[in-house]
Amino acid sequence: MIPHTNTKTVLLPPILSTAAMVQNMSFDAKGFDYCTIDIIGGTSVTTTQMFDTIRVFEHDTTTAATSMTQIVALSGSTATNATYGFAIGTLSATTIGHVITLQFGLKGKKRYIGLSLLASAAGGAGVICAIAKLSRAETAPTTAVLKDGENLADTAVTGCMTLVTTE
Repeated sequence: MIPHTNTKTVLLPPILSTAAMVQNMSFDAKGFDYCTIDIIGGTSVTTTQMFDTIRVFEHDTTTAATSMTQIVALSGSTATNATYGFAIGTLSATTIGHVITLQFGLKGKKRYIGLSLLASAAGGAGVICAIAKLSRAETAPTTAVLKDGENLADTAVTGCMTLVTTE
């Protein structure tokens, strides 16, 4: 198996997120075994925490991410409690930027996966985005259209350009 042939990419495009703004994405994970989500925070003019919460959800039907069931182990906050499984480290927005990577298996998960990012209420504006990579497909996506996952939370997003070759 060539590692990146059985993958699909879903994009939450770079967005200028202001204080306490929520950004969401959701996607269909049917037919894939694994998911990696890279959450990327850019730089800003303020030194406050970039994210207050990162939440991952699952559901049997397509719906808004925040209407899905939260997966506690994959959700983080600036402090752990019964609602969040991990603590987000200090991510000052004036640093060079940062990436939080979540890696998890999809076996036993529901068909649709959602992601919700809450920017810090005390923060100024900062650029955030997320890239979800689904892998180990039952059937290899063989065209660019099949490799481009749709962000169901924002149908205006065209996704990622993917070049598929036979070499």
